[in-house]
Amino acid sequence: MQSQGRSFISKGQKAILWFARPHLLFYALPWLMILLIAGTLAQPSMGLFAAQKMFFSAWILWAGPLPLPGTYTTLAVIFASLSVKFLFKSPWTWERSGIILSHMGILLLLIGGMITAFSARDGIMSLPEGESSSLMLIPSQDKMEKITLPFSIHLEDFKKTNHPGTDKARSYHSDVIVEDGNLRWPARISMNEPLRYKGYTFYQSSFTAGPEGEKTVLSVVENKGRVFPYISSAIIFLGLLLHVALRLRGSRKFLLPFLICFCLTTAAQAQERMPQEQFDYAAFAEIPVLHDGRVKPLDSLARIYLKSFSGRETLEGQKAIVWLTYTLFDPATAISVPVFKIFQPRSLGLPVRKTKLYSYGELTGALKEKIPLIQSLLETDEKNWDAAQKNLILYHEYSILYAQLLRSLSALLPLNVKLPGILEKEWGVDGRNLHSLRDFKKYEKRLKSRLQKIIRAKGENLERYTQGEKEIALFAYQLDLLAAAGTQNILLKIVPPQWGSHEEEWFSPWTVIQEGSGSPQGAAYLEDWKEMAMAYQAGNNEGWKKASQDAQEAAFKMYDASMKLPLEVFYNKANLLNIATLLYLLAFLLVIIHSVSGKTFTGNLSLGALGLGGILHASAIILRILILSRAPVGTLYESILFVALICVISAFFLELRRKDGSGLLTGSLCGAGLLFIAQGFTTDDSMKMLVAVLNTNFWLTTHVLCITIGYGWCVIAATLAHVYLLLRATQQKIPEKLAGLFDSLKTLSLTALLFTAVGTALGGIWADQSWGRFWGWDPKENGALLIVLWLIWILHGRLSGHIKALSFVSGIAFLNVVVALAWFGVNLLSTGLHSYGFTQGIAAALGGFCLAETVLIFTLWFIILRREKKIET
Repeated sequence: MQSQGRSFISKGQKAILWFARPHLLFYALPWLMILLIAGTLAQPSMGLFAAQKMFFSAWILWAGPLPLPGTYTTLAVIFASLSVKFLFKSPWTWERSGIILSHMGILLLLIGGMITAFSARDGIMSLPEGESSSLMLIPSQDKMEKITLPFSIHLEDFKKTNHPGTDKARSYHSDVIVEDGNLRWPARISMNEPLRYKGYTFYQSSFTAGPEGEKTVLSVVENKGRVFPYISSAIIFLGLLLHVALRLRGSRKFLLPFLICFCLTTAAQAQERMPQEQFDYAAFAEIPVLHDGRVKPLDSLARIYLKSFSGRETLEGQKAIVWLTYTLFDPATAISVPVFKIFQPRSLGLPVRKTKLYSYGELTGALKEKIPLIQSLLETDEKNWDAAQKNLILYHEYSILYAQLLRSLSALLPLNVKLPGILEKEWGVDGRNLHSLRDFKKYEKRLKSRLQKIIRAKGENLERYTQGEKEIALFAYQLDLLAAAGTQNILLKIVPPQWGSHEEEWFSPWTVIQEGSGSPQGAAYLEDWKEMAMAYQAGNNEGWKKASQDAQEAAFKMYDASMKLPLEVFYNKANLLNIATLLYLLAFLLVIIHSVSGKTFTGNLSLGALGLGGILHASAIILRILILSRAPVGTLYESILFVALICVISAFFLELRRKDGSGLLTGSLCGAGLLFIAQGFTTDDSMKMLVAVLNTNFWLTTHVLCITIGYGWCVIAATLAHVYLLLRATQQKIPEKLAGLFDSLKTLSLTALLFTAVGTALGGIWADQSWGRFWGWDPKENGALLIVLWLIWILHGRLSGHIKALSFVSGIAFLNVVVALAWFGVNLLSTGLHSYGFTQGIAAALGGFCLAETVLIFTLWFIILRREKKIET
């Protein structure tokens, strides 16, 4: 009996220890990745809720009649395997302490996820101003479940603040009172600053505006497991940090870029030719203008619009500020200068040109015949437009924008209109001193009174008018036409807030003139602009220079943040990123020469070029931080710049450590390649302000910086893996330096895992702070998780012996594909809370890149395998 009991216990122990076998985790992880990819791809067609229920919130996934393990089952298997491994099979030594801590953090994260999945409630509450509610609505696939809270929320006031000059929300908040029996507790709920009360958390989700007024929309969450992600994320971070630090012990040169990256996550918070450049544009380029929610110099505005219209920042060799100047001050010439890049001119009935550039006059003439089609398209859903239709609407919008630019200063420009002689005599005015609509506007009331007097006496029949009266009527009509053309012209907001106002709204010249939004200071400022117009049209460079300097000084007096403007003009003119790209290319060429010739001199030059390029690259990012007063990564374009810099920094120190050219090769390739890719996104980069949910919060900043640093380490590891595969495929014997490269790959991949895992966890904490849930299986979240799972699978597979050295390196090389899909690809789904990246036109390029990488890696793997088998035989 005793022996049977021992046998039973022994079998039980074997059964439990079976879960600690590495093969269980090795096969569970790729299945989890398959579920992750399938559930993400299903979201656009099925909807977020249905896809989550089918793929991520089920024990069994039904593939037709075939039952497959669902996400819950897969996570349960992983939890069991890690638990047994953690408790019974982990060597509890100092060298393994980082791994033990990481495993403990993952177990706590899974426990918290289980508690949240089975007990959390997530709903919404909509409140008009002045009303109370205790009703929480929980949306489901078919209906809304109603839950009554044990207290009420009363909305006192809702306030939304836009970025100046836009409809884009900078922030919004709700002032509420918690009504709990006799208790009345005032509180404010704002973006990323929730209200917590009695186990419920209220988040500022959104708002609605209608005829009955504004309503705030609050997310309401009850989650008993919300503390687990915070604790587990900290433990995972400490574990991975300790593991990487122990591995890098004694390697100070390689530890330095790691520390730099870590510090970055916390420290940042009929055609005419174009007129020749004959004026001094230095002062004019620095004059401030409000555009897209941010005050910027006219030089930046010129580059943004010229880049949008023509796809370039210069035109016929002239700077963008030159183009903007004659567009504003000489519109008659500007309408005939080719500036619009049209890729399919035949579709608009335009002649084909090599430059693909067409003038405003040509474009508007072609669009006139398309007006019925444009109107019908605007009445349909944009999602149904094909590429040609999207381009047609884009050209239509560009023509409207350009028309606004052409008319922006028409109220200040000299007019071909004269004050009738009869009025000069009656009013005692010298008409030779009146040049612009603004000048004539001073006499508007007297003119209207005189015209009404004529109409009362003689009616509206012009045949009854004297010659002088006809001139008065024509003059009034001409001024009315000019005024009507500028009614909606608010594009060029160059006049700062007036009368010491604390409001942030700026005004266009037309707004000041027509609505009386000016002040004596503003009037003098517009007079400077009028003097500029007179000097420009007269070709008077000295007069232009003085007037533009006067306007710049006046603007700086009215706008107290003017120090940023010269900084931004310098950033525009210096082209630091373009120079850095050229230096990276130079470093690449020099390292190729070095590898062929073996001369130390070329290797040192390559290192110098890479280092100098990195300094200029970093300087450009620092300038953007100073100009925007925010963290360096807020858009897809900015993320590419930042990832490229991380690649260069890590590769530079890799080269200092190895001294074999591998760091130079990978750093120069990644730096130049990523900055070249970034060029495709510059049209969307106007250094714009961010939407409210992206505009604040420590967790968001650290999450974005940490995850992009992780991208950088992934890319540099993948590129180094390509170098390893190429060397191994082209050499008969495995050189000794490949062993060193292999060790570097393991270190790089571990560091990449640290930053991507911690960055993903920080993203969950930000999401919990912003809208009340740590994880929602959003496509962007799933993409980040895919990178983490891929790295864990590759590293664990190598440690367990399931993945051989060659397959390990090939898996690291494939990181480029995984990162590209997580970074760019998930935005193509156009679904989820993170679908804010600019992605037009990248689908084909992304698909081609992934296919090319897959073919290249497989080919190299096959060549190496075949060659080494031949050597063995």
